Amino acid sequence: MDYQYLAHAQTIDNYTLSSMMDEYGNDVWNYAYFLTKSTEQADELSGIDQGCFSNSI
Repeated sequence: MDYQYLAHAQTIDNYTLSSMMDEYGNDVWNYAYFLTKSTEQADELSGIDQGCFSNSI
């Protein structure tokens, strides 16, 4: 499997990351909830409960 795309992910600036999470964060949470059927696990997997993305700016 080719993981070169991950190198690009490390270079994303905070504004772009915040914009991406504003756009897709709920979709990530919904998918995590679909897989786990647990709000706590969906929060943890999506990073929402830790404020990982909202504090990036």
